[in-house]
Amino acid sequence: MMAAFQQVPTVGSGTTWVAIAGLAISAVLAAIRLLEFIRERRARSELHLALTQNAFFRLTDSGETAFVSAVMFATRRAAFVNDVGATLSRKDGSKRFNLQLRSLGQPADRGTPVHDHFFFSASPLDLVPIDQPIRRVYMFVIGDYAPRLADSIQVFTGKLIPLKATVEHLNSMADGNEKVAGTLSLKNEVLEHRQRFVQGVMDHLQLEGGRYRIDVVCKYRDAHAKHDDGWRQSSSAIEFEIDAQVRDGLRVDLERFADGMIAHVMFGVETKWVWPEVAPRQVSVLGPTKG
Repeated sequence: MMAAFQQVPTVGSGTTWVAIAGLAISAVLAAIRLLEFIRERRARSELHLALTQNAFFRLTDSGETAFVSAVMFATRRAAFVNDVGATLSRKDGSKRFNLQLRSLGQPADRGTPVHDHFFFSASPLDLVPIDQPIRRVYMFVIGDYAPRLADSIQVFTGKLIPLKATVEHLNSMADGNEKVAGTLSLKNEVLEHRQRFVQGVMDHLQLEGGRYRIDVVCKYRDAHAKHDDGWRQSSSAIEFEIDAQVRDGLRVDLERFADGMIAHVMFGVETKWVWPEVAPRQVSVLGPTKG
């Protein structure tokens, strides 16, 4: 009877200690996870973005294109870049455009003149290693006007291609009044297409003389975080001057570009025409800033 009476508290006491031990272990594990979370928050990566003075504009088949160079590095941990956005604005507030990333690349030295780049992706995704600076070149287009410029180039090329057969036909004709008249008619038609192309592109170009600013923002997070620490931002900017006579120069360059296309498409001349390009002056770097 006495033995049976003494077994009851023994069993209950053991169960209680097991429960207490379980709670203690759970509390310790929770504390460890909390400390780990705090440590990760304190040690999470920081992305540093700094634009450089190496920036220029070029007309391409993608439209009015800005080439912007940057140096990036991450501290504490590697950074994973998810998105890159940019804006182009005139300092007097009269113009502001969203720039769309068309290509991501890096400077390349292939024995050619300046502005030589290697573009390896159309995606903004990028991995920035810890304490190791990397150089990037971003190719942006003015999103609102890019399709119109691209269409102008395609339409011009489409007008020239059928005229190649006319050239071949005229070359096969004997000399005479008919050949002279056909050649003159062809020349006038080509000049008309050329004029429409140049004027159409000029009507869509947004660059003009003045002071401008480009802001670039990289959206990133810790590349190795075990917990979702949220997306953060790092940004930098440049300011620069565009010459007051820029549009006159662009028109001349466009006419030369059109002549190169005519020679190549219609006559098969292996000529190297150069896309019109604008080099900013008085470029100053602003930033970087972190968010």
